Amino acid sequence: MPEAERLALLCKQREELFVPPAALRGLLRGGHIAPGRENETLRLFGRARAAASSDAGEENEKLLFALAIILSNDYAKKRDHTRSRAILESAVERLRSPRHRQVLYGTLARFAAREGEYEAAEQWASMLDARSTDLPTDTAYRLTHAILATYRTQPDRVVALLGPKAGDVPISSMNEPLCALVRAHAIEQLESADAAARELARAAGRRLGGWLRIERTRHIHAGSGFELCPASFARARALVPPLRRSWLTVPVVFSLVFLTIVAPLAGSASRFATHSRPQRPDGSQA
Repeated sequence: MPEAERLALLCKQREELFVPPAALRGLLRGGHIAPGRENETLRLFGRARAAASSDAGEENEKLLFALAIILSNDYAKKRDHTRSRAILESAVERLRSPRHRQVLYGTLARFAAREGEYEAAEQWASMLDARSTDLPTDTAYRLTHAILATYRTQPDRVVALLGPKAGDVPISSMNEPLCALVRAHAIEQLESADAAARELARAAGRRLGGWLRIERTRHIHAGSGFELCPASFARARALVPPLRRSWLTVPVVFSLVFLTIVAPLAGSASRFATHSRPQRPDGSQA
């Protein structure tokens, strides 16, 4: 398939909203393992992994993948990188979905690079499909190789993978904040901090809550020693309107939408329903 046709196909894709498997209900709080539920989550992971070897079906596959990501992130947050990687390695060998395997291969490559194990990072990255027609799968390839190029100080390679501007190449929405930061970091090295700041602020404005996601993503990665946009981040923040930098942004916008659109429509519908009811002979409504 020609590259232009492949990119056009990726651009048309709309990602499904991730819904945690039913088996995870009660184990999570805010997308993370709830306090006191780690052992139970680990036991569930073990059962899902064992079941995967006997072809337990698509739901078990989704459960194993979700548990691998959740547990790995939880250990990474605690700076237990050895267990974080072990969870991913033990899951990826049982997963069958090309998308799930690619996402975990990419995560393992990035973890290895963060630990300075560049040979291992290259080995994991070599297993990635560079020509996928599935958006999350393709994004895993682009993001992983862009981060490896960042560690090698190859900003030209980063821009070639992610595009000089947000929106130039299709990116999975889940990974947009990190891609925006990695791209701006490369622009900071290639051009200037001001150019990087403008691009980062522009990328943040593409989605509601975009700056908040970027800010949170940068904080998470800085905590693991991967500091992005050291000279341009504060400048970018100054370019973002104050309302877009506030945690109140999302609830305020939804409240305004409700008050200005939904509520009036609901009221109109109610009035219509009232006036359209048939009347009894005595003039009262049925």
